[in-house]
Amino acid sequence: MIACGCAFTGVQGNHEHAVLRRVRRLREGATFADINDGGEHAALAATLAPELLEYIEDLPMFLRVENALADGRDVLIVHAGMLPGTE
Repeated sequence: MIACGCAFTGVQGNHEHAVLRRVRRLREGATFADINDGGEHAALAATLAPELLEYIEDLPMFLRVENALADGRDVLIVHAGMLPGTE
């Protein structure tokens, strides 16, 4: 994956997840008032440029880097705020 034209990527974290939850509610017919809890997530959900929203939607929950360690083991990269059982 190429992040916004740059040669790097990332993983979806708790803030991205919060924005996407609000975007889904807007798509289902909720109003801004319905999703606005006074934080920044609602404002981002309502105003994020389509290409940036698409980028966030496409972010994986984790990245596996094969043979990353000297002994050949893989490394799994996750967001520090990821809770067990998050889907």
